[in-house]
Amino acid sequence: MINKKFLLGIASLLLVPQMLFAYVNGDRLTIDNITYQVLDANKHTVSVEIVKKTGKVVIPSTVFDGKDVTFTVVQIAYGYDNVNKTNFSDVTEITIPNTVTKLGYYAFYGSKITKLHIPASVQYIGNYVEGMTSDDLWAYRWADALPATLTTITVDASSKYFEAADGVLYTKGKKALICHPNGKTVTNGTFTIPNGVEKIWANAFANVSTLKTLVIPASVKDIVTASYTIANAGNLATVTVNGSNATYCSVDGVVFTKDKKTLVFYPQAKLKNSTYTIPNGCTEVARYAFYGAQITGINLNGVTTTNYRSFASSRLTSVTISKNLKSFNPHSFTWCNNIQKFAVAAGSTTFAAVNDVLFSYDKKTLVRYPPAKAATEYSIPVGTVTIGECGLQDAKKLTKITIPNTLTTIETWGVRDCAALKELVFTATSKLKTIGNTAFWGVGLETVTFPKSLETIGPSAFYCCLALKKVYIENGSLLKTIGGSAFDQCTEFDEFKFNGSCTLETIGDRAFADKTRMTYFNVPATVKTIGKSAFSGCTGIKRVTFPINAATTTISEGAFSNTGITDMNLPANITTIGKEAFWKCAALSHVSLSGKVTSVSPEAFKACYKLKHIDVDKANQTYSSADGMMLTKDKKTLLIFPPGRANDEFMLLAPSITTIGDYSFYANDQLKNVTLPNKVAAIGKRAFGLCPNLNTVTFLCDEKIDPANIKQALNEAAFDDGVTTPTNVIKNINIHVREKLLTQYQQDNFYKKFKSITPSFVSGTEEYIPVSDNKVDMLSTKSENYTLVLPKTVTSGGKTYSVSLLGDYAFNGASNSIKEVVVPRSMEYIGAKAFLTDENNIGTSTVQNVFLLESTLDAETFSTTRFDLDDTGSDYSEF
Repeated sequence: MINKKFLLGIASLLLVPQMLFAYVNGDRLTIDNITYQVLDANKHTVSVEIVKKTGKVVIPSTVFDGKDVTFTVVQIAYGYDNVNKTNFSDVTEITIPNTVTKLGYYAFYGSKITKLHIPASVQYIGNYVEGMTSDDLWAYRWADALPATLTTITVDASSKYFEAADGVLYTKGKKALICHPNGKTVTNGTFTIPNGVEKIWANAFANVSTLKTLVIPASVKDIVTASYTIANAGNLATVTVNGSNATYCSVDGVVFTKDKKTLVFYPQAKLKNSTYTIPNGCTEVARYAFYGAQITGINLNGVTTTNYRSFASSRLTSVTISKNLKSFNPHSFTWCNNIQKFAVAAGSTTFAAVNDVLFSYDKKTLVRYPPAKAATEYSIPVGTVTIGECGLQDAKKLTKITIPNTLTTIETWGVRDCAALKELVFTATSKLKTIGNTAFWGVGLETVTFPKSLETIGPSAFYCCLALKKVYIENGSLLKTIGGSAFDQCTEFDEFKFNGSCTLETIGDRAFADKTRMTYFNVPATVKTIGKSAFSGCTGIKRVTFPINAATTTISEGAFSNTGITDMNLPANITTIGKEAFWKCAALSHVSLSGKVTSVSPEAFKACYKLKHIDVDKANQTYSSADGMMLTKDKKTLLIFPPGRANDEFMLLAPSITTIGDYSFYANDQLKNVTLPNKVAAIGKRAFGLCPNLNTVTFLCDEKIDPANIKQALNEAAFDDGVTTPTNVIKNINIHVREKLLTQYQQDNFYKKFKSITPSFVSGTEEYIPVSDNKVDMLSTKSENYTLVLPKTVTSGGKTYSVSLLGDYAFNGASNSIKEVVVPRSMEYIGAKAFLTDENNIGTSTVQNVFLLESTLDAETFSTTRFDLDDTGSDYSEF
């Protein structure tokens, strides 16, 4: 017996989810110049986002990704192109398939279509779902993103949800007016909404330039202001409401609730370049009520309540806050970028103005800084505790802000879009704890050092800070969370560093994604979770270090995908490695995993073509490794074949394997040959999918694998067959089978798809089977010689092969006349139970002596040690 205890290094533990797909929700793919987003990876549904085609476009009902999956198109949804600012720029006509159930906001943005036909399948328009209230911000926003060229909308007569009349879109039964096409001319400038309409959607008259007067009937009960006003129409000067309307009324062409307490809608073209004073008795301004209004000043008079973007108008330069204002929405003045001054009416106990800046009455919260104020530097007064939501938003002239030691919180949008800001100064005793979501979105900072008191950096906190390069955190940092996309779109970013100890626990999804200038990242010992795509696309990163005692348990989907990492010694506490966590890490060669790992996607290391070893700690009770490959604990199912193990000679798998697992060889461009062990009886989903260079598969199997146990369905096919997949690789694969099973393979329709079926052959008294173009495995012998001398080479069909493998169970059933076997130096592998002759494999043999000529004994030579077969609890000993 060979001593098998000198074997290979220990590695770590793994678990594979039961449902595996090549896509995750949110992935994008482009086919025939149309970009789609995956909505449901399990159901294989997608939405259309960007169409870069010209003229007439027919959206398909299904799309094939060109690799694996056929998707059903169910949406033409939110598809705003952040680069080109258009979805359908050269499209003049579009046909929507009857599989589409939703037309999202921005669905046809930027197109030049003149007509739109909505099929009966469409159930949702915009983000509206039946039952939504006006508090759902984006629920009804759709019409404002439609093109100015659109003149008419039609609906399939069988639709249960919508209908059209004279080119205007309504819900079924005309209970709600959804959209008056922007290009449809309003006769004499006046449009009268039909009586019976009960609801007017936000931006129903989005950009109708010919609209000057709007007439609202008595039936209207709901003017939606959840997302934008009802009419972003620059020439609309007056709205009249039928006197019998029980919900609304009009005063001098402005729409109010019936009791005149809430101002609902102010027509954009009314009182151009003037100041408007809200009438006495009006206490509330609705969402978007003054959106786009062409007034320059406003006096809130007796208003007590404002709402989200109530005054969203770039014409405003001055605002007088009512002394009665109590409920103030921080977004009330978003998009009011030319305000120079805030004043507060005498008697207010809620607000105060300090040098034209709006504060809370106690001056602890900076409520709103005038965006167009002339100063370039601003020292926030001592005593201020909070920069409120939108507090310094759009302060476009500020280059330097000094933070006092009393400030603890910068809320959402707190310093957003201060593009000129270059310097952020903290006092030595700073108490800043929280940077809220999108707090510094779009600022001009290049380098910033945050105080140790900082505990949270919120999601998208520094989104689109195009000049930002370096972020430092003081020694003794209390920072616990870096939010998702915290530094997304910071294209110059190259360093994030703790200048000493820290308490960081979470690195959020895409927190540092696409930071190509970063070269390293030291993960603090306290980090527990690395989020999805946290470092994805950081191609410059060569080194990521974890302290040996790191608390990290989760490396999420795509966390380190497409990086330059060369080696990864993961900490002992890791439990989860997500799909494509290390995808396309071209330099990664070795991964060691601890015994605590409980979940590893089989696609975690896809396209890592230098990766040869995944080592699993032997203490693991669920998973194992064998010859660098990852298997289940009992070593019966192959889970991950490291891409770098593929070679031109022969590719062996552990003889204990009975199942080739889902995605185990998936997307391996380098795989050319593979030998399936004797006991394999099943091949899982996409196991050999996207292996374009695979040309030889040797079936050592004692029995033909039943095709029913080889996945063949759409999106699941184990081999690319050109029917369920776009490419046909199976036709290029030569399969080698045992001669005794040849007829069974030849008569099976599944196996007929392969390029050729070649049986094993006999040379002398021995049976051989090719495992590659130049090497064979000896399967059995019928020799009666006392001493059997195995040859170095054999010839079959005019081709000479090296005898390199002595197969698993090779002498099973051999004659008891054989007492000695001479093995040539060409032999590279001696298989499991190779010299056992007892047909029942109970561990006995009549072979007494084995001579290994000029052979070097090592762990690679013998099956038991090469694959750590002692770990299975079964005796696979060669002798």
